[in-house]
Amino acid sequence: MTDQLVPWDPTTSTAVSSFDFGTVGQGSSADVALRVKNQSTAFTAIGVEVSFGGTGSQYLWLSTDGQRFTPSIQIGDLLPSALSDVFYLRRVMPSDAPSGAGSALLDISGSWS
Repeated sequence: MTDQLVPWDPTTSTAVSSFDFGTVGQGSSADVALRVKNQSTAFTAIGVEVSFGGTGSQYLWLSTDGQRFTPSIQIGDLLPSALSDVFYLRRVMPSDAPSGAGSALLDISGSWS
């Protein structure tokens, strides 16, 4: 196991490698619950932040409370092998969004101590 921060599915207790929203209709939205896992057994992750980049990132929002959504969220510090509290990813497609596939990259950043 390497020292890394990974998205974590709180329902299945497994790492998440991608999000598949399937065919997404214009004017629709959907939420996904997530956590971040510190896979290091030796180091604390300091100042963990979650955000998105890529061509589809303008349709993705994050929230720690399920009510206020922003482009990025602060998780704080995660002890070795710890999981963050649950947070939410919201996909919002405007009614005039272009059709076709889009992609976005989840960015989980922090430093190690």
